[in-house]
Amino acid sequence: MSHQSHKKAQKHEADIGASIRQLRRIRELTLEQISRLTGLDVATLSRIETGKRRLTLANYMIISKALKIDPKEILRHGTLPKCKTGS
Repeated sequence: MSHQSHKKAQKHEADIGASIRQLRRIRELTLEQISRLTGLDVATLSRIETGKRRLTLANYMIISKALKIDPKEILRHGTLPKCKTGS
């Protein structure tokens, strides 16, 4: 991977992490609460939100489900993903 491609990947991961953090805060959930919902460690979630840890597909799906968000929506840049209604 070229240096420029690596930088783009890092920015994309940081953008996804920022979206996850924004959604968590909108739902007024703490890292501890989302940790209990997902089974992921608080430190891991924090590193994902700050773009310091790569988000695996499995963890992405777990977090999306806990936040009640359609997984594909969180990938859209510059728009706030839509929230699911109901359960």
